[in-house]
Amino acid sequence: MPEFLNLIPPEQALSRLLGNLSVELKTERIRLEHALGRITAEPVVSASALPPFPRSTVDGYAVLAADTYGTSESLPSYLCLAGEVPMGALALQTLNPGSAILIHTGGMLPEHADAVVMLEYTQQASGMVEVFRPVAEAKAVMISPPISKNGNSGNGTKPSTLPIARLGYFNLHGLADAAEWYGQRDPLGASDGPDYPVALRPADVRSLADKNPLVVFSEACYGAHILSKTVEQALALQFLKAGTQVVAGSTTMSYGAINTPLIGADLLGNKFWKALLEGLTAGEALQRAKIEMASEMHRRQGYLDGEDQKTLISFILLGDPLMRLTEEVRNSKHRKMGFRRLADRPLQVKTVCDRALEADKGEPIPPEVITSVKQVVANYLPGMSDAHTTYTAERAVCVAHGHTCPTGQLNNGKSCKSSSDHAPHHHMVVLSKTLENAGHTHPQFARLTLDNQGKLVKIVVSR
Repeated sequence: MPEFLNLIPPEQALSRLLGNLSVELKTERIRLEHALGRITAEPVVSASALPPFPRSTVDGYAVLAADTYGTSESLPSYLCLAGEVPMGALALQTLNPGSAILIHTGGMLPEHADAVVMLEYTQQASGMVEVFRPVAEAKAVMISPPISKNGNSGNGTKPSTLPIARLGYFNLHGLADAAEWYGQRDPLGASDGPDYPVALRPADVRSLADKNPLVVFSEACYGAHILSKTVEQALALQFLKAGTQVVAGSTTMSYGAINTPLIGADLLGNKFWKALLEGLTAGEALQRAKIEMASEMHRRQGYLDGEDQKTLISFILLGDPLMRLTEEVRNSKHRKMGFRRLADRPLQVKTVCDRALEADKGEPIPPEVITSVKQVVANYLPGMSDAHTTYTAERAVCVAHGHTCPTGQLNNGKSCKSSSDHAPHHHMVVLSKTLENAGHTHPQFARLTLDNQGKLVKIVVSR
């Protein structure tokens, strides 16, 4: 019957219903014991919530929503399992970034948690929680490679339409022999596209004209590698030629985290931008970022491992080290100067070496360890299950036989068998392979640090 297709809003329907009632509705105030069978004239709201705490409506894991942005079945997020909130118990733990806490329906949400991932969208293994679906929509996210107004993906001959910004941060891949910086194929997109599509080329920088960034920080491998290169062969040089005043980047391989907490180039970049926005010059900002990164990794680990050392040594600044952002460019929330004084006592740098020694060649890796770490990494770097694997012990003292490392240089030739007050008792698993893409060879690396019980304590991947 067609008349049933004429829908009206609920409020309008209620108004029609009440308008046709012959009974006059009146209100009166009565005692509670006389209210049985009556209907309240207006909502009655309790003065206190019951229960008086946020709670979960599903079985799952309490998380920070930001830790799940961009998550998918082919690119899950990895969170450390930090405990459980039993039913009927208080949530005494505080949720830290990069962690998850098991929670049940009706359970009290831990402090700082702002979302719960349903159990069906997770998988637990070896003290880690794999999250396959985000619990909040990521907004204001820039996609790499950038999409221009005419639909160009950045892989053709036309320049990509880059966003106009005074500060440029590029978390991309780079190669020693390529001028371009590369994105990584969207796992949710078509599977026939290149694994590493071109995200940025020198031609794209030229197209910006006078709207190029004042400062560029690139996490790309070889992002600041300019030795024996022309402007057309290095994006860092092209930015400087186009008017960018400062380019900070790595002269070699660069490593970053796959999740929080920030590690390597991610951590250095974060601290660089904070220092720059507080009013420091570019040179001071990079110097301060390195000092604070070294301090933070010392606090976390008790020493600097090989990846920390490489990040601190390889990132350089090209351009004007005295450049300082103007008040107009700086974000309003950073307009108050926040210069911080370094500790009176300088940081005593402790390092470890994870390079293989001749005596350690052929050190067997336990099968259960390699199976576990490859399962974790394969979800972030597809195809790493057949990667070449090396397994070495981290050493607090190294004589640097067959290689050069800061630990060996600082030890002045002491024996590798010497004891140390910061001996880590950790092992390093390095997975490596190469992929051919558009005439270039893309190396892939994943470095996993395991404790003496085989538990994963740190993972970084090449940029």
